[in-house]
Amino acid sequence: MGGWTSSDWYSPIEGQLHFFQGAKHLLWVLGRQIVVDVEAWGGESAVPHVHYDTMAPRVTTAGAYIVESYAPYLTKTWQWSRLPWGTPLRVDGENQQLFFREVTGGAWRKLAEVIPEITLGDVRDRFVALYGDGEGPDARWRYDRDGDGIPDQWIFNDFGPYALRYFVDRNRNRRFDAGERMMGEMIHTTPEDEARALRGVSFSLQHSHGCIHVRPADRERMVRAGAFRRGTLLVVHGVREAIPGFLKP
Repeated sequence: MGGWTSSDWYSPIEGQLHFFQGAKHLLWVLGRQIVVDVEAWGGESAVPHVHYDTMAPRVTTAGAYIVESYAPYLTKTWQWSRLPWGTPLRVDGENQQLFFREVTGGAWRKLAEVIPEITLGDVRDRFVALYGDGEGPDARWRYDRDGDGIPDQWIFNDFGPYALRYFVDRNRNRRFDAGERMMGEMIHTTPEDEARALRGVSFSLQHSHGCIHVRPADRERMVRAGAFRRGTLLVVHGVREAIPGFLKP
């Protein structure tokens, strides 16, 4: 459980995050009072003898951690996650090439230079899959102001606009020091759920590869409550751990 033990939990002085993955609840707790309670889904065990293209799923790792950051997340492991959410996009109409604007410096670069596997057609198809084909009420206008079928910004990062990262704080100083390990698991939404929420479509959360999935609106509730601040204690409880009866909403 890292450097933190159960005696540090349920502090009457500062709020703490508790993820009960068996019950599918993420709680923001102050003392024994539940301040915010949202639905959250963790990972699931891999199916034996099943081949997974990128990464086999796993149950979210139980333990006590410290929040390090809440920011856009990039990884080369997932091709759609090599650009941060919200990166400006534009299409070269003559050559039909997709360009993105770099965060640092603001220069425009070809998407193919960073993600050669993804074509302009792939982006158009994914956009339609998420936001509809423009027939009837939809939310395409939010990201496609010029109506060319290509979003004006990158809205495909697998970890949503922001991801909450945390680490094992072995020396209990609430700082990410040399020798400590940032977890590969994190709290985030998905592009599919972001689209469904914007379109007003009812949806159910799904298991992850090991991360903790929440709804976009619930992510914002946690942010407003101050639950995602750096230095916050996060406890991921085991699948069989029940929410204690002494916690009160």
